[in-house]
Amino acid sequence: MKRVCAFCNAVINPGDSPGEPVSHGICNDCSRHALSRLGVDIARYVDMPDAPVILVNRDVRVHDVSFEAVRFIGKPPDPILGILTGSAHGCTHAGQPDGCGRTVGCSGCVIRNAVRTTYETGEPVDRCPAVLQQENPEETRPIDLLISTRKAGSIILVRIELVDASTVKTSAV
Repeated sequence: MKRVCAFCNAVINPGDSPGEPVSHGICNDCSRHALSRLGVDIARYVDMPDAPVILVNRDVRVHDVSFEAVRFIGKPPDPILGILTGSAHGCTHAGQPDGCGRTVGCSGCVIRNAVRTTYETGEPVDRCPAVLQQENPEETRPIDLLISTRKAGSIILVRIELVDASTVKTSAV
């Protein structure tokens, strides 16, 4: 299988034959660049296969995103770096006049609470059920998720898993 860097499109592994499927990862140069910006060793987490990963600070502002997170969010990295996670995801609460983190619904935000818990205690959160009420121009739609967090220095890694709503009881994000 051909592998290319999700950040710079450099070929990491050319594969065995032309026309085979393409997978993404991060090349050594981009990995070193990301690590030097953050000052923490997150290389083993950022590009987990098939799982969106977002690196946030204690205020839940986006520091970096994996290729899968870019696909999940549906926006390129530059516009979402430095903004609150709810705004990056298109959460309906973030679209309210008070914005992400300041509405009544935000007090129960699973992502915000998981980040806070991990930041304050250092303890990870594993596969906590959540529902993201995502707003787009046509409709508001619930997206069932499992949220996991890990602490690396002052950065919190947030891993997002999409789940089938019929198999998991969920809490609001």
